[in-house]
Amino acid sequence: MKRILLAAVALLLAPAFAQATTITLAAVTPAMPTAQVHAAGTNADGRVIRVGSVAVTGDLGAFETYCVDLNHAHSVAGNPFTVDLIDLMSNWGEAGSGVTGTGTPAPAGLTGQHAAWLYNTFRNLDYYDASFSDDEQRWGLQAAIWNVLYDSDASLTGGWFFLTYAAGDAVAFSHGVNVAELMLARLSAEYTASDALWLRVRNASGVDSQDFIGPESVPEPGSLLLLGSGLLGLGVLVRRRARR
Repeated sequence: MKRILLAAVALLLAPAFAQATTITLAAVTPAMPTAQVHAAGTNADGRVIRVGSVAVTGDLGAFETYCVDLNHAHSVAGNPFTVDLIDLMSNWGEAGSGVTGTGTPAPAGLTGQHAAWLYNTFRNLDYYDASFSDDEQRWGLQAAIWNVLYDSDASLTGGWFFLTYAAGDAVAFSHGVNVAELMLARLSAEYTASDALWLRVRNASGVDSQDFIGPESVPEPGSLLLLGSGLLGLGVLVRRRARR
């Protein structure tokens, strides 16, 4: 029932959000070490990037989000952004969908719901091992999310997707890798069906876009509430006429 309601909300809100929802993005962990991405078939392969969460503010409320898209990149300096697609992470893609790269099949086990479980379980930064800082947990969560979407193992140091140290605090990099692999181990042991929102954001030009994961529910702008009420009323009216 929960998934049905989430799907209905996603279908209802997608067109309206595409037209009117504005957000700003800000990097939360700019001081954390950068990493080189190894993900064959994706546009991020070989690039040196910052790893961690991004703060969202604006029409969707305020929350931290994580990238689920290694084929596109943009700078948070491109604010403001608009959200032009809202879907569920369970629809992000399945094995062989090609979503991970340009014509390269995804490895077995690919699932957006695994990424949703990681996000829902760890995004509040209450990981049981207090020896890791909040920023190291953010770094590890981002890396773990990429791993379940672009690989089929539980390692950040090998496989189809992995990260290698590029610059910054080498100890923090090692801690981030440890966090990610511990999160992946808990996913393997504790996973239950989970879902989250799949957000696609575009900059003002409409050319630069990237996909992120977000909480299952976000604040609805007043216009969307009116739209939902109107559609609901229309559905009731149609049903009454059909009965007559």
